[in-house]
Amino acid sequence: MFHYSKSRLVGISDGIFAVVLTIMVLDIKSPINESVGPMTELLKHLVIYFTSFGIVSQYWVYHQELLSGIKKATPMLTITNIYYLCFISLTPFATSCSTTASSAVTAPSPILC
Repeated sequence: MFHYSKSRLVGISDGIFAVVLTIMVLDIKSPINESVGPMTELLKHLVIYFTSFGIVSQYWVYHQELLSGIKKATPMLTITNIYYLCFISLTPFATSCSTTASSAVTAPSPILC
């Protein structure tokens, strides 16, 4: 029989946060050469990455604080947590959209991914 366990809930949450933080770095490509254009593009990607990393890390800290206050995982808490993690896992996609939007300087309207 399946039992709702706080340790399993924390484990899956930490795993998803770790994967999200790792996947975001895959959007950064090394520059082809060391001229100003590619290095500027690399700098943009790094700024967006560090900002996103900080935001997701802060969500992880809040999540840890929230889960430290509970004694037992319930079905409702587990389902709510899964939905929360679903939105957290969209962060690499949003990061990718941000880097794409910052690369398109000539676009007159907002770029939707």
